[in-house]
Amino acid sequence: MLQAGTRQGLLTSVFRLPVPSHITSRLQAKGTTPPYSIKPAPPSSSRPLLTTMATADPAQQPESAHNVCIEQFSRWIPALSASSYKGQQGKIGVVGGCVEYTGAPFFAAHSAHKVGADLTYCISMPEAAPVLKGFSPDMMVMPYLPDTNDEQAASFRRYEPKLQGIIGRMSALIVGPGLGDDPGTVKVAIKIIKMACERDLPLLIDGSGLNIVAKDPSIIKGYKNCILTPNVAELGRLAKAVGVQLEGPVSTAWQEAAPQVAAAFEGPVLVSKGPADIITDGCTTLSCEVASGLKRSGGQGDIMAGVVATFVSWSRAAQKGPGGGLLPSVEALPITSNLDTASLLVSAYAGCAVLRTASNKAFRLKGRSLMAPDIIEHLAEALEHQFPNA
Repeated sequence: MLQAGTRQGLLTSVFRLPVPSHITSRLQAKGTTPPYSIKPAPPSSSRPLLTTMATADPAQQPESAHNVCIEQFSRWIPALSASSYKGQQGKIGVVGGCVEYTGAPFFAAHSAHKVGADLTYCISMPEAAPVLKGFSPDMMVMPYLPDTNDEQAASFRRYEPKLQGIIGRMSALIVGPGLGDDPGTVKVAIKIIKMACERDLPLLIDGSGLNIVAKDPSIIKGYKNCILTPNVAELGRLAKAVGVQLEGPVSTAWQEAAPQVAAAFEGPVLVSKGPADIITDGCTTLSCEVASGLKRSGGQGDIMAGVVATFVSWSRAAQKGPGGGLLPSVEALPITSNLDTASLLVSAYAGCAVLRTASNKAFRLKGRSLMAPDIIEHLAEALEHQFPNA
């Protein structure tokens, strides 16, 4: 159900879906509540309430924001044809991969391929490169990230001009999966973020990249072509960095502050991952509650990064052609953002819907043994499920 309310001068739209009966019954059997949903507070209240989602009759609801977002994004999915050329379906870059973490950048890049991106690039530390190359022949791996070793730092200076050219060819860039926290690596990652901002390149920051932003929010503050994808703990660090106070211990209740955190960044869209995925730029908020699996295995955030980055690249490419604007049904929603930000909101929503659908399908087969690769294998099916005519 689409609801709108005013809170501290921010216009907020929130979409709620009924909880599927098989999930509701399973949660009730375990003595837990259904997934959370954020609702705008009435004007007289000083803060919104985080409440459990109630099952409702879809036939009695107005046109749902879910259907509107899905319909809009389906118009941005690029057509497949014999005249297509390599790279037209998306060229996605991933900055990440260190000694400790090689799975995360692979999951992000591989997920981008699985929903339709043509090319993926992974800029990693040299130690991670052989492992990443062994994971997939489809991913182009470039071992250009140094650590604090002087020799590697000198190597990056040698590769920097080439890296500038590679980033210039990308249609979207993900920074953070498996990046680690080595000071030398972080320094170069910041340079790459600035390269992306200078080119107005769609940027998605996840994982270790969010730690960089939490230490210095000015790096992306005001950059409107950016999506931040924190889990609840990462949301807490971002909130602290921009002066938003969160009450109590780490919990999904913190998600209710996502609009304030996004507003404090003055541009980027924030996707707060949780029982419901809260997508907001501080002015408009969408809550994606498409049925998801009950197992939260590592790597799902990296999958989301790859899917959403690909979808953003598609929406930006479509806007350059005829019919790339917003549908009247989207413009009728209480979305106060401009076309560029609205496209990020819609693309992020679509990406969350596809990931949650894939997670649900994989969970039905794997149950407790569910792992990230199981979800990736259902991405194509989930994409077709959400966009059957694309």
